[in-house]
Amino acid sequence: MTIDGRAGYIDRNGSVVIEPRFDTVYPFHGGVARVVREGKTGVISKTGEWVLRPADPGGEAPVPFEDFSEG
Repeated sequence: MTIDGRAGYIDRNGSVVIEPRFDTVYPFHGGVARVVREGKTGVISKTGEWVLRPADPGGEAPVPFEDFSEG
């Protein structure tokens, strides 16, 4: 779901489960999903909590991966 240019997640009933705060979102696999925020890639859980945070400005490079599966 996208609102005002931000993407989030809804459940099968259409209820918002993760507020739109990302540039891009990808499907969940194994309980986690890749997301892009401010041009940097990270990984979130089904509750919207960061599993792998995107790099902070001046920090290390963003998470270097494409799609993932099998843990």
